[in-house]
Amino acid sequence: MIAGVAGPPETAPAGHPDFAAFPPAPVPVPVKEPPMAYDAVYYRGQAARAQAEADAATLDNVRDRALRSVAAFEAMAVNIERVARRRAEREASGGEYAGRATPVPNVHKDLV
Repeated sequence: MIAGVAGPPETAPAGHPDFAAFPPAPVPVPVKEPPMAYDAVYYRGQAARAQAEADAATLDNVRDRALRSVAAFEAMAVNIERVARRRAEREASGGEYAGRATPVPNVHKDLV
């Protein structure tokens, strides 16, 4: 830290004797944020990409890994579709939990 200057050590006020020794602050680069939750189309696309990788693989372990990825991505897509369908049914019924999240039961009671 520069003596008598508040702030992080990499900054110095203009006019300070050490100002020229400090490089200018980097310009922030806008970052494209990924979506918070992917939809079934995304997971099916990942499954198709993994399937293509499996088809092109020459090693058994690489092919097996890609096929496991296909199964996992397909399961995620099915799960997202099921959740969306149940949410739509719940909201259409106007039941107690319509419009808000349903409490998730603790299915791992024996682990707690």
